[in-house]
Amino acid sequence: MMVTAEFNAFPARYIITNANIDTLKNAPNEIWSIPAAIRADEQGTSVGTLEAADLSNYSNQISELANSIAVITRTPKHYFYGADGQPSGEALIAMEAPLSKKARKTQQILDPIWADIGAYLLLLSGFGDVRPQDITPVWAPVESIQPKTQAEIRTENIKSGLALSTALRFEGKSTDEIKQIMEEKEKEAEEQSSISEAILNSVISRTARENT
Repeated sequence: MMVTAEFNAFPARYIITNANIDTLKNAPNEIWSIPAAIRADEQGTSVGTLEAADLSNYSNQISELANSIAVITRTPKHYFYGADGQPSGEALIAMEAPLSKKARKTQQILDPIWADIGAYLLLLSGFGDVRPQDITPVWAPVESIQPKTQAEIRTENIKSGLALSTALRFEGKSTDEIKQIMEEKEKEAEEQSSISEAILNSVISRTARENT
């Protein structure tokens, strides 16, 4: 394929003539003056074009190999091919489901190994003999979820009766992140309550002045 792309990817011009062509230059806007024939008994000058080679035979083979790799390894095809448009969150989750399953399986295999490493590091740090069974490795979510889809999932979970902290925990938020979000939410609610109370007091005072 490399040889074909190097020498046959573009059309090639050829000249068959007995005339001297040493003075001919291959350059843009260059006009060649070639005699038809030097003698009457000689073959006439001919000029032609060798068409470019069709490289689709090679590119199609590469596409078939990439498709086979995607099927065998259960890798979504959008990792190999450029998509015309960005898939939706639901479509992305569905396409990456087999790959996500493989990733979760790998996480389960590595969980005890990282637990042993964590216990050893805690021992070196002076925290005593911590059992690996008491250590839970925390992994980043394997699914590719877009922010809009994640917000919709959170909203539906809350509508179904789940607490906000539970919905955030399902998303993989850490305990500190959940605590910060809940504190900010409570602070915002207090501020809104203070504003509402101030407005109500202002209305009551104005009404009282108008009635006196």
